Amino acid sequence: MKRMAWLGLGVAMAILIASPAMAADKEKAATTEKASSEKASSGLHGEYAMMASVCKLTDEQVATLKTKLKAREDAVAALGKTGEKAAASEAEHQKITDKFMAEILAILTPEQRIAWEAFALSRSLAAHFRKANLTTEQETKIHALCADPAKDLAASKGDMTELRKARAEAATKLGKTIEDTLLTADQKAAMAKKGEAKPSGEKKAEGAAKPAAK
Repeated sequence: MKRMAWLGLGVAMAILIASPAMAADKEKAATTEKASSEKASSGLHGEYAMMASVCKLTDEQVATLKTKLKAREDAVAALGKTGEKAAASEAEHQKITDKFMAEILAILTPEQRIAWEAFALSRSLAAHFRKANLTTEQETKIHALCADPAKDLAASKGDMTELRKARAEAATKLGKTIEDTLLTADQKAAMAKKGEAKPSGEKKAEGAAKPAAK
């Protein structure tokens, strides 16, 4: 049963970049505030405003990012006019989002990519364990634990499918470490009581959340 629970965590974390909706309350509030300030200056929204803030994108990078997002938006819009069956359209949509997500990640420098992978991994793990009411110290330790896996993820040369798998594996391993070494008995009980051993996770595949990009 416990193995199945952590498998569920892996599946949920495989799509951890796409949606900020599951962020832990404290981190989400802080990130939203940062994203709001970036939104005014960069013209980016949602996930990509966060990326601009976390990675400290340059003006040139922001301009390139907006160009990529517009191109993705146009490609998805064109797909919607083809009249294909829903299943085929969904598959094509995934190809488009994977293509542009790979291009967007390629905009980042190696250091920025590490920062983004660490942020996203830490954010999703904190969200998964939010029912444990993590302390600030625990959240800090979780972020620190994400540093080395983030380096490996940032160095990944595979396609987006392989990257999602690697992210899921990293999240599963870290989740087990967090449960075994950081949570108190009361926190573990709270997780079990709330059913958090089987997190719902984000519902959309990476890049498919369609954050506004205007």
